Amino acid sequence: MTWGIKMVCLLALAVFASAEDGAVKLELTPEQADGFLSVEQRRLLGDWLAHPDQAWPGDDSWPALTNADDVARARAELWSMLREFRRKDPTAEELGPLPPTLAEVVAQAKDGKGGLEPGVLSLGEHRMPFVVLRKETEPVPEQGRALYFCMHGGGQNNKAEGPHSWAVNSREWQSQAGLAAQVYEGEGLFFIPRMADDRLGRWWHAHVQDAIDMVVEHGIREWNVDPNRVYLMGVSEGCYGTQILGPFMADRFGGANAMAGGVGKDVPAENLRNLAFRTDVGENDTTFNRVGLAKEFHQRMDEFKKLYGGYEHEVNVQVGKGHGIDYRPGSEWMIAHRREARPDTVVWTSRNLGGNRRSAFYWLGLSDAGIEGRIPMAARLNKDANRVDLKWPAAETEADLDEVAVRVLLDDQMLDLGKPVKIAVNGEPAFSGIPERKLETLARTLVERGDPTMAFPVEIVVEPSSPEQ
Repeated sequence: MTWGIKMVCLLALAVFASAEDGAVKLELTPEQADGFLSVEQRRLLGDWLAHPDQAWPGDDSWPALTNADDVARARAELWSMLREFRRKDPTAEELGPLPPTLAEVVAQAKDGKGGLEPGVLSLGEHRMPFVVLRKETEPVPEQGRALYFCMHGGGQNNKAEGPHSWAVNSREWQSQAGLAAQVYEGEGLFFIPRMADDRLGRWWHAHVQDAIDMVVEHGIREWNVDPNRVYLMGVSEGCYGTQILGPFMADRFGGANAMAGGVGKDVPAENLRNLAFRTDVGENDTTFNRVGLAKEFHQRMDEFKKLYGGYEHEVNVQVGKGHGIDYRPGSEWMIAHRREARPDTVVWTSRNLGGNRRSAFYWLGLSDAGIEGRIPMAARLNKDANRVDLKWPAAETEADLDEVAVRVLLDDQMLDLGKPVKIAVNGEPAFSGIPERKLETLARTLVERGDPTMAFPVEIVVEPSSPEQ
């Protein structure tokens, strides 16, 4: 494969460390495994994991989830099975075990014993080159290490001779590796992808979304990544990618830093209610109105903050700077934040992006991700009333309401599932009762996002009720 400009310096030869010090925390203890699922049930689940779109194999003989402890035991066992199953996927080999630290790579390069070379991630018809830099000088936190997605500048060249032939993108990729190694603050794993196809360009394509999901799941499973400390950042074209993918899949990240760019009003800034988001842009970066659009993007967040609270954000207009800016301060601001996996309020405008629609967003989901048109909604947990209040503005919903249903995902951290739970849609009752914790729901939501912290035992499906006009 032709890489364009060859990665140099630290990115010379492949040497990877053992996977042992990348073990994830959610291992199955003997107490959890003892008698919870039978050998036959584990076999049936193993078959189901190979085809999770098929019918659930469970029946009345399967263990009931009667309380939070049962859910914790089931989640741990299901995660252990999913981990083993996903290790057979070709993606696991492509992403590999925990790489050596940057200091070890430098030492190996000096001794002539090797360094680190790009890997390649298969994404359907596309191939995405990448490097992973591991910056660690301190002990890894008990919850796991941070993971950063660093997207380079450049963009699209529809006249490029091949997917990785444009020197601009190759050069920008190298530059991003240098920034990750020497400029960006924070410790952990810096995943630095190269655009999969110069002729397509852009970071919002469906194959990039797939790559992020794959790397996050692999990171949790094999690299001891803390799922609440996954970060998104990018420069120039990567800035646009951060500003577009951030709102689209905000529940994946603990913070985001967009540098040297600004996006238009078609990007749903309202989705950033629970994602700490910062933009750094030069005051003289007026090409494509970058600085003006960046300001407008953050002004929209201020407007939504008045309605829903939240929206930790900052726009830093760097005085005297143009398209070239100081990239250091944004990363320092970003890493001070963590993801809240179960926020009390979720604001979500669901949309199609690059032919893909997210099936779930924090603790909300859609019954059919193939629905066309934007679907705006906002939901709030009322713990005192043991209720979920869902706002569904029909006048702003582009999809056919007869085809739309929302999945409300719950667990014992959110509401008291031992008492009647109520759900109201636009103030009208939509559900009332004691919900059933289900092993199937826990398994399906675990497979859906590959993140054990986002697996829920309860799913309640509600439809529009007296929608607001």
